[in-house]
Amino acid sequence: MKQLFIFIIFTLLLFSCNRSEKLNTDEESKYTPPPKYNVQVGQINHDNNTITYKNNEIGFSFSFPDFIAFSDYGGSFGGVDFMLYVGACKISEIIPYGRESPEYAMEEKDRLSRNEPGHGAKFSTQPMIYHINNSDVNGQFYSLLTGFGFEVNFERYFVFYYKDYEIQLSLTCLRSDLIAIEMPSYFQKSESGSIGWTYKERIDPNTQSKTIYDVGYDFLNKALENKTGNGIAQSWYNLFEDIIGSLKLY
Repeated sequence: MKQLFIFIIFTLLLFSCNRSEKLNTDEESKYTPPPKYNVQVGQINHDNNTITYKNNEIGFSFSFPDFIAFSDYGGSFGGVDFMLYVGACKISEIIPYGRESPEYAMEEKDRLSRNEPGHGAKFSTQPMIYHINNSDVNGQFYSLLTGFGFEVNFERYFVFYYKDYEIQLSLTCLRSDLIAIEMPSYFQKSESGSIGWTYKERIDPNTQSKTIYDVGYDFLNKALENKTGNGIAQSWYNLFEDIIGSLKLY
């Protein structure tokens, strides 16, 4: 009887260990940094409702409200509305991936130094130049308002080049369901429940024929940029502008 009891306890412990290892492995897999960026660990200071991030190795800092989930090593968190990420990589160490390369980064850096927008990312909106306060450095905003299949992702980016680094901040809104409710004229829902763009007709000025287009650019450029959006979508847009407005180089 004693041997049977010991066997049962051993089996339960073994099952528990295997299950914990699997859960830990699954969790770790969510926090893999993007291949382009090295891990850049900075200092976090929490003062009242504001968090300040400082990266003394490169020499930059920014602040954001403490209700935003933050990571300087990639990954995502459940149960939050917004996810802020920062990553950096020495330009010379950028691993070629798609059109990304050290040469491409230097071209983008050069264009920004001439007050010209770069090319942004694949499938991104047209980049907009922003001059970082109290510096001689330009960066650029762009957004990715698309996803795989029918699902729309809401990701806004700011990229700049400082010293020998390419640095990227991004803010993702994780509540596409709420955005679709608060701004319904821009979205439709599939049978599976995923959120996608609605479509409109317009006359092509060159051919005078009707074309179909999705309303993603209208959503960003006509609504959010002009501060006429609603609810969490407008908050997402405004929050990122405030975060980049707090950016300091040293």
